Amino acid sequence: MSTSSYLPASTVVARPAPTARRKPSQGIPPEKRAAVESDKKAKKKELELELEAWYQTSKDLSVELSKKFGRQPEYYLRLMFSNGSKLQASRKPNAFNAWVHHKAKEVNENAVCGSATLLADIQQDSLDDYHKLSQAEKLTYVKELEEERDSRGSSVRLTQRRRKQDVKKVCEQVEDMAIASVSNFSTASS
Repeated sequence: MSTSSYLPASTVVARPAPTARRKPSQGIPPEKRAAVESDKKAKKKELELELEAWYQTSKDLSVELSKKFGRQPEYYLRLMFSNGSKLQASRKPNAFNAWVHHKAKEVNENAVCGSATLLADIQQDSLDDYHKLSQAEKLTYVKELEEERDSRGSSVRLTQRRRKQDVKKVCEQVEDMAIASVSNFSTASS
């Protein structure tokens, strides 16, 4: 079997000119490197102290808002640092979902990873138990699930990076609200 090509064979016309070798960099002297590192550590420590003071001020403000408007301080902290619009739009759990969640945790508590019982099976096996529950018991399951969700949503920001992301997100939301209010004001005045 023969192969034929209609294109000319590629050839190298010229070799690239060799570049002049660079001199190795001198590097930073150890004394200067130590000074730079100590400055960096001092700035980082100062930033952490400033952020901690700001966070403490925010916590104090949330306590004041709690006294003034009657909700828990954690609610206002979530509004300030987490996505407040998402918090307002979140759905509350119903009694059945809270009960199934509790049952699933109970059944799969000691299960090996990958061998958990299916939720549909749990529902099917113990549906009669749900119908026998009193309103008070259903309410306790709902409260339990709400507390678990709250604990997931309002954890302490442990890393510097996460705190920076929180600040950035809050600033973006403030900018969005400012832009929206300016655009609404300009359309209302015209």
